[in-house]
Amino acid sequence: MRIVFFVLCLLCSFNTRAQSTPPTVINNEGISRVFAETIIPERLRRHLMILAGDGMEGRETGTAGLKKAAEYIKGRLENYHIAPFGKKDSLGIPSYFQPFVFHKEAWGKRSIHINNTSLTTADYAADLATNAHLPSLNVDEVLFLGYGIDDASYSDYAGVETKGKVIVILEGEPRKNGEFFISPTKAASDWSHNDLRKYDTALKHGVKLVLVIKDTLSLFPVPGSGWKLGEGVHPEGKMANNFQITHQTAQLLLGKKYKKLQRYQRKIAKKGKPKHFSVPVAMKVVMPVKRKILKGANLLAIVEGSDPKLKNEYIFISAHYDHLGKRGTDVYNGADDNGSGSSALIEIAHAFAQAKESGNGPKRSLVFMWMAGEEKGLLGSRYYVHAPLVPLKNTVADINIDMIGRVDETHAGNPNYIYVIGADRLSTDLDKIVKSANSHTKLLLDYKYNAADDPNRFYYRSDHYNFAKNNIPSVFFFNGTHEDYHRPTDTVDKINFDKMAKIGKLTFYTAWEIANRPDRLKVDVLGRN
Repeated sequence: MRIVFFVLCLLCSFNTRAQSTPPTVINNEGISRVFAETIIPERLRRHLMILAGDGMEGRETGTAGLKKAAEYIKGRLENYHIAPFGKKDSLGIPSYFQPFVFHKEAWGKRSIHINNTSLTTADYAADLATNAHLPSLNVDEVLFLGYGIDDASYSDYAGVETKGKVIVILEGEPRKNGEFFISPTKAASDWSHNDLRKYDTALKHGVKLVLVIKDTLSLFPVPGSGWKLGEGVHPEGKMANNFQITHQTAQLLLGKKYKKLQRYQRKIAKKGKPKHFSVPVAMKVVMPVKRKILKGANLLAIVEGSDPKLKNEYIFISAHYDHLGKRGTDVYNGADDNGSGSSALIEIAHAFAQAKESGNGPKRSLVFMWMAGEEKGLLGSRYYVHAPLVPLKNTVADINIDMIGRVDETHAGNPNYIYVIGADRLSTDLDKIVKSANSHTKLLLDYKYNAADDPNRFYYRSDHYNFAKNNIPSVFFFNGTHEDYHRPTDTVDKINFDKMAKIGKLTFYTAWEIANRPDRLKVDVLGRN
């Protein structure tokens, strides 16, 4: 009773103080409750009214709206004196941001016509990574230019005007009796293995398009519609457009002059001297390329652990702060998805920061991470595990909150529930801790969507999964979908802030126990990830 009375007194005194003044407590069983109780509906509402307001324009990754949201979160963290944990500058000083870049590329509708014959993909092959956008090119002449090599010991370009031309070249490099002219040994030079060098050389000589005759066409991967890490190759200004053709296609292109090509190939091999000739053709090439670049940034803040050894172990608490942006005049505010989790994470971070300021900080370090790009395919978390700011082996767990402010149809009339996904997929310790933490919040823990055969596959659809893929115990707290999911009607007026606060507290208690227990969580479950 004395502990309970002490805690209640602290709570009352805290509510009369300024936000930045933490309660002063001593180490006892009531500490976690003192700080969990600072996560209150009024503050959550204040954050969400801004993050899910029309001024944020739906917070789509890559837009000004998301940058505004990031600046708001950053401002709250600074106000709460929570240290940045993002990318370091040239002086080694961390910021709150971890910028990332992704790209997406795809062919448009391609077509190649030669002398009134339409080619199929069995006749040619083209690589997206080496071709710039080519909406349409009409060709009335092609130039056979040997092997397309420009080397000190052998040059197909010497004395030949190639600016604005379409050239046809042979693969590899010339050789006689097994010995290459350029080496000059039995070992092939880089010209045999590096087609990019030929395309780069062609561009330097003003060539518009390179056609490489191949014995076997390369099978370039068909690009998916998903985003890829980095900015991509972007061949514009780096290499000439190009595609490979079969010998049959070369015969169609050159007609009777194809035999001349074969004859010249033998002469080059015999004497090591370049040969070239031109052929009139009627060819039209359409090779449109669609490329997109997406830039975003994760936000990270840290409350460093108090234990000299355990502070080098990190518990992540995560929430994505992006949404769908605008579609025409409609703003997709994303109040529940995931303004709710983003707002709760601000106050969870604040609670831990106050615990530390009062001298009762967690033993392990807590990293609070707002991720962008979730709606584009979990991009922010995908980038983070690709370029982690602390070794993944030192990351103990991820607690992910995504959509925690609404009630789904299954639980209509009973908002005191939460779906628990993934807690037991890697670690029985984590699942036990979630259940223990719930003794404070007394929510119904619904494991429906944790089932391996869940047709919704929610386990794979939020940012915790990129941690779980790296064998890091992870749990996803989720209120389920509703009629406003991914619609402009997902607005603040429909949010249950009492429910949000309870799930925020459950998250806090779960992280608190993981951070302060003597032993690290064990990864002791196989085959369920």
